[in-house]
Amino acid sequence: MEVINILDLHEDLAAGQRAAKLYRELEQLTLEELRKHSDQVFSQQELYFTALSGEYSEQLVALRQLIASSDALLNVHDLVSTVNSLRSRVNAHEPSIVNALKRIADLARVELAEQLILPELREVFTKARNSRLDAEELARSMLSLPIQELGTMPKTMLEGTSQTRLWGLHTLLLTELVVAEPRADLLDYGQLKAIQAESARRMRTFRDRVRQGAGMLNDNIATPDDIMTLWGALFDLESWLLETGFADVARASAAATYQVQNGASDAERWARTAGQAYEAIRTALALDAGTRQVLIAYALHDEDTLSNFAASSHLRLGPATLDLKRSSLAQVSQVEEGTLVEIDAVVQDADYVAGGPRPRTLLILGKPTATQVTARLPFTSADSFGIIPGIWVQVRGTAYPNGKGSVKGPLVEVRRIRRGAVANESFTDWLIWAGRDMFEYRPGELDIIGGRLAGTRETLNESSARLLLQ
Repeated sequence: MEVINILDLHEDLAAGQRAAKLYRELEQLTLEELRKHSDQVFSQQELYFTALSGEYSEQLVALRQLIASSDALLNVHDLVSTVNSLRSRVNAHEPSIVNALKRIADLARVELAEQLILPELREVFTKARNSRLDAEELARSMLSLPIQELGTMPKTMLEGTSQTRLWGLHTLLLTELVVAEPRADLLDYGQLKAIQAESARRMRTFRDRVRQGAGMLNDNIATPDDIMTLWGALFDLESWLLETGFADVARASAAATYQVQNGASDAERWARTAGQAYEAIRTALALDAGTRQVLIAYALHDEDTLSNFAASSHLRLGPATLDLKRSSLAQVSQVEEGTLVEIDAVVQDADYVAGGPRPRTLLILGKPTATQVTARLPFTSADSFGIIPGIWVQVRGTAYPNGKGSVKGPLVEVRRIRRGAVANESFTDWLIWAGRDMFEYRPGELDIIGGRLAGTRETLNESSARLLLQ
């Protein structure tokens, strides 16, 4: 039989009061920090918009200031996570507090000698004697229960500032591309290849570290050291991007753009290698977005997302999207209609239909002196993603040697990737899918990758399009 005395009641009540007081104080601090951080980030974004009327150098400075203003995200995440932990503790204390007050209310009806009542409980006894509230109502009135919920504000603000940081990072890369002047003396092909290899290595290293972090959660417990593994991976990736990665990829794209614009015999090789470097950076940003969603889930105590993240560590590492042997453009005109093919080439010309019920893009691939193939991208006007003549692209889709509808052959209709399905098969795809609301990886989820032109304002189209989607 359990024996309960007045000291036990005092301890139950005191523990609940301490937790409730700390929660209220931290809740207020968290709200203030969320608003302060959000105001700083969006104020810096407004300064960038103001800089749009000035020189590109001013825009680059404004973007770096925007990114720096969001560096406090780690502290804000930690506050939100802590306040949610305290809320759980207050909720856990509530039944014992109510029970303690019920017993105190019963005792208050008994004529007890004053010396039998602990000094710390005399005020409670007085309230219990004089109050018309029942024990549960009295408990809530004394502890301010239920304490005000933060509601959706932390989620909205954390996602908003994280998305703005990613937008800032990507816009910084695109602006670096715009200001990069295509020249012949920027680098040789060996240096271009080294940039492509380093970009791919950095992306893979980041992905592997995040997967390691997912594996650490398989004991069904998410601890601060587990989460710091993810923050550390993000810090290292983004530091490299800001210090070296963006500038190197912009230089690579400028060198390749020069080769294409001047009709070099190996221009396609240069454009392909530069495009693959850009693609690695783009993939890293998509993985960055997914990782940030996991960190938000930790701050919000979203156990379902954290459990799914842990389970994703057992999936295959690389993408589960369709992988095909590459066909030449000439082979597309010879395959059976309906065959799935993968082709790549420099875009020679393009036709875009934006808006309306059927937006679409037609890309003419290949040199005019050889076989040219039309790639049809349904559902999207791809110039809003920076996919314009002069860049290298790789597409996968259905071949129509004799054309389809009003589009003459040979034609490849680019297929759509079912991201939600492949996310169940691959860690890479799971993480990209997790970050889909922060970073759109592919235009219309179509199976197309490509580089970007340097030295043209059109490359910034994608930044403007993303902003409209936020």
